[in-house]
Amino acid sequence: MDWHHPDGGICAYDTQARLRFTKYIRDLNEELLTNYGKIDILWYDVSAPMESWEGWDSLERNQYLRSIQPHIIINDRSKLPEDFGTPEENIVPSERDWEACMTFNGISWGYLDSAQTVPYSYTPQQILKMLQTCCERGGNLLLNVGPKPDGSLPEEVIEPLTKVGEWLKINGEAVYGKLKKTWGNTNQANGISRSTTKGNTVYMWNKIWSPRNGEMGLGGFLNSPVRIEFMDGTPIDFEHKGDRIILRGLPQDSPDPILNVPIIKIIFDEEPQYRFASYFPQLNRGRHPREIK
Repeated sequence: MDWHHPDGGICAYDTQARLRFTKYIRDLNEELLTNYGKIDILWYDVSAPMESWEGWDSLERNQYLRSIQPHIIINDRSKLPEDFGTPEENIVPSERDWEACMTFNGISWGYLDSAQTVPYSYTPQQILKMLQTCCERGGNLLLNVGPKPDGSLPEEVIEPLTKVGEWLKINGEAVYGKLKKTWGNTNQANGISRSTTKGNTVYMWNKIWSPRNGEMGLGGFLNSPVRIEFMDGTPIDFEHKGDRIILRGLPQDSPDPILNVPIIKIIFDEEPQYRFASYFPQLNRGRHPREIK
């Protein structure tokens, strides 16, 4: 969609306008993909007013643009699935590559009066929850901030984003890089923690820190870790007992003074094997042990 082009609206029902407008779109993209070196992503946005890829000539145009930039990936907003999905204002995991497109207030991509949007704006913990879901399920988080009319950032976004940035400086290893995609009950979760996995390492994100007498149990791990530590490298004493990992000597206060979301790093010497409800096999409904994916 081009909100200002004279053919941008009428192209849906005027054949000549459609031919002019689709040529305009093709020429724009050809220029962008020709004059600026290697391009990684072609990210279409609003697919209105057309109702199909045929209306946009998407198949022919995308094939042509790939001939210019063979390594480019294209999103799903030209009415074709292409390389990755872009759910908007909802984090909807998919078995294909995907990117959740979220506004900071759940209302608008552009500027709104800060005094009215503050109650709807995300807290740092809410941002981490979205980020963890995306990391766990193989997606990316695109978090939008609508600038003020003078181009500056709204005051309500600065502290949450700064806090998340401080947290990522310490815990970014659990977020960035090639993470394993987790599905169904292959993710260790108990309501107060979730995990991400990279190689032979599982990162437990603890939303609530409540070890009893300095101990915490993690159920369902079939093989024993070789080392467990906090993200700063401080080792954690543990015992692998049956399918449970018992952590010992944990501090009473949260080890994360920034957002109270500490990560425990569990390192294995082989692929970590996990089974949901390992002490209650009837809850598995015949499932076999599966590795964390």
